[in-house]
Amino acid sequence: MTTFIFEGTHLSHQQDETVLDAALRKGVAINYSCKKGVCKGCVCRAANKSSQLYVTPLPSELVEKGYFLPCMTPAYEGLDVQKPDESDLVGTPGITVQPSSVDPRSIEPSASRIRDINDDPVPGSRLERPWPAPCPALWRALQQNGDTLKGIIDEFYDAVFEDDLLSPYFQKSTKQRSKEKVYSFYKQLFSGEKCYFGDRPHNAHHWMIIPDDIYDHRLKLLQHFMNSHGLSKEQQALWLPYEEYYRQDIVKSQPLGRWIGNVYQPPGGLAYERLDEGTFCDTCAEFFDKGVTVLFETRTGKVYCNSCHSTPRGA
Repeated sequence: MTTFIFEGTHLSHQQDETVLDAALRKGVAINYSCKKGVCKGCVCRAANKSSQLYVTPLPSELVEKGYFLPCMTPAYEGLDVQKPDESDLVGTPGITVQPSSVDPRSIEPSASRIRDINDDPVPGSRLERPWPAPCPALWRALQQNGDTLKGIIDEFYDAVFEDDLLSPYFQKSTKQRSKEKVYSFYKQLFSGEKCYFGDRPHNAHHWMIIPDDIYDHRLKLLQHFMNSHGLSKEQQALWLPYEEYYRQDIVKSQPLGRWIGNVYQPPGGLAYERLDEGTFCDTCAEFFDKGVTVLFETRTGKVYCNSCHSTPRGA
């Protein structure tokens, strides 16, 4: 198994494993979201530039300084990865400074999880903002000629799942499930009827790094289907403030944790958990029996054996 360097620590990697996946498996705290090179949230800097680095979405001035996207770059022997310099990233849309990394050599089991000690709950993030007031006039307009809302949502998500910028955010969701959840969400927004029982926008999107330009792209696509289904400018003017209301819950440059009742759930990291059923290591396919305690990545749910997670010391 070969290694690359992350902030002075040698990390082993599998064949064809990306820098991001290898880093997450070793306990490194690193921003990421789409894992498809769209959000640019995982941006890092290489001390030794190479043609193997994935740099396509980045501005040329950052590429010249060695910046690349770990989610699309295969890990390779000799790669020396460093956290980004804040001064290099100021003013670059959709890119932010990484949180402090966790030294993989210091990871030990805790009562419930392994986390960066600096990863505290975001002040005020515990409480969801109140629902905005319903708009019965808009709801009636959407129901005048059949269910116009359903038509808009159906065609919108057909397009979203084919869109290069938006589809990476739906890797763990089916198209039909997305249509059903979002339809009930909008129905409750506009009509006031309590019919939506999913996560509110903050919790549903808490880990996603979504810049304003991606949200604007989504909104432009949604307006296209509002127009194609005959919504007037006046009716759209009733709808669009709801989109802006939830923009601040969805647009962010770093992942956030969420609250489940009174329990704070961090946006990522490593934890130990006892298995209720047997499963396989997501790296080497070693089988784990029911009842075994395994290490897993809390956001992706990937499970690792001790061999795949073990890290050689030294830089």
